[in-house]
Parts: sequence; C-alpha cells; structure tokens
Amino acid sequence: MSGVLRWEDPPPAIRYGNRPAPTSVDWYRVAAQLRAKPGEWAAVAEAVATNAPAMIRSANYAAFRPAGAFDSVGRRTADGVYTIYARYLGDGAR
Repeated sequence: MSGVLRWEDPPPAIRYGNRPAPTSVDWYRVAAQLRAKPGEWAAVAEAVATNAPAMIRSANYAAFRPAGAFDSVGRRTADGVYTIYARYLGDGAR
C-alpha cells in the first residue's frame, strides 16, 4: 500500500498468529495526509510490523509527533492482510 490512504473505519479485531512481512512506508507523507482530515480514520499501510500502531500512537516515528496527536490500530482481515489504521486527533490531544 505504501502510504496511499483509504479513508475508512477499522474493522473489528480478528486474531491470527502469523506476523506480516515488513514494508517501507513514507510516514511523513501519511502524517501530512491525516493532518489534512482531523478525526477521520484511514487505512495507511499494509503488511508492516505489528507494532506500528503503538509506534504511531507514542510518536516513535518522528512524523507523528507530538505523542498523543495520532490514534492507530492494526487489524488482520479474514484473508490474512494486516492493515494499519490511523487518525489525527490534534497536537493538543492526550
């Protein structure tokens, strides 16, 4: 998916055991697109590390600073695709 957004809410969580293969994402581009539509969920990447949602929420990826400005979850669909969803909450959000 490589940082191309699909504006949609994340589906309900489904637990599967396989970890996805890493892929490269331009997180600065993703963050800029999310900032343009505050509060709206978007599918921001597929097949990235399963810790990516936590990395986004805690701003371990510099593009998502300050910490708490973004929300993020990961979901694996029935076909096994792991998708990262994120939304911009605002720089003053906590």
